[in-house]
Amino acid sequence: MLPFCLATFALVASALPGSPDERVNVRWQGKTGTSSALPAGFPGPAGAVLKVWEPFLKRADYRADADASGRLLLLTPEKGSHADELLRQTAKVSAWFDGRLPALPSAAGAEKPPPTCAALFVLRNPEEYGRLLEQLAQVAPGLAGWTSDAKKDTGFVLLEPLCAAFLESAPGLKEWSPAHELADRWAQLLLVQRFGEQPYWIQQGVAWAAEWGYDGSIYSYPYRHEFVAATEHGAWPGELKQALAAREQKPLELAEFALMRRGHWDPERARLAFGCASFLALQPGPKVAQALADLQAYRDENNRKDQGDGTWTRDPSYEIPAEKQLELLEKQLGPKLMERVSAFLAKGNESFRALARP
Repeated sequence: MLPFCLATFALVASALPGSPDERVNVRWQGKTGTSSALPAGFPGPAGAVLKVWEPFLKRADYRADADASGRLLLLTPEKGSHADELLRQTAKVSAWFDGRLPALPSAAGAEKPPPTCAALFVLRNPEEYGRLLEQLAQVAPGLAGWTSDAKKDTGFVLLEPLCAAFLESAPGLKEWSPAHELADRWAQLLLVQRFGEQPYWIQQGVAWAAEWGYDGSIYSYPYRHEFVAATEHGAWPGELKQALAAREQKPLELAEFALMRRGHWDPERARLAFGCASFLALQPGPKVAQALADLQAYRDENNRKDQGDGTWTRDPSYEIPAEKQLELLEKQLGPKLMERVSAFLAKGNESFRALARP
């Protein structure tokens, strides 16, 4: 699904500095071990991801905890660790996600795709965030330019390599919730693991829906560098209801938010992305899963820049046209999709309560 070569990243990581005498403590399903003597049965994909990030983990004295499914490698400070509680929180998000967006069943006789494992860093302070970005630039040299800009943020989510990070605390952070940062970023990683790269409004919108399903509020506002009022965390459903009332029965158009971009904070598009993704999360799971698979297949086929010599490259800024997104969504979810989304949003909090139900 993702052109992510663990072997390549592991080879690069093995050349990075780090004492061979040091070991990273590793835990999985109640069993303990180290990076040189993994717990019995430790998932292979998690072991490969551990190898990639081992130099940073050794230098920073971090531990690695794989979740029960082997989909997540949680990377946290060894000193004062509360990894068990963090794993309980991610398990809650995983259950929400699996219940709303199940994997497509494999076709009869088809080989099951190899499992993937995502790395999620819970970082102590900005200094360690900076050091992680430095290693990321070595692990994935193509991201070296991006890492300079990323230093002004408090975390990230990447598709290649499949990883995310956030600061658990830092001077000046206001209205900050580590539990929500964990839920938001893990939901994004789950989406990419299962369905590949999606339009950004879907990726972030699903993460916001997962936050709302977690405890009825939103705290994660990526790329936002302005004051956040305490009243904002539960305000979006009511604001969407008001916005729909002001439209005087004119339904939303997907184009109003379908091209929401990474790296920019746009409050109007953010609210609409949250609202529409929440609606999708409450539709029949198999139909939504097929729609997301169709979107990923379309991106894979059409995001190719011909180099003129028989080869092609990807455009990192590519986005599926809004009209095509709507066509693929309606193919699986039925006609007049945006009219139904608009009716959903017009009910405000009444509609969003369903996100928290099993």
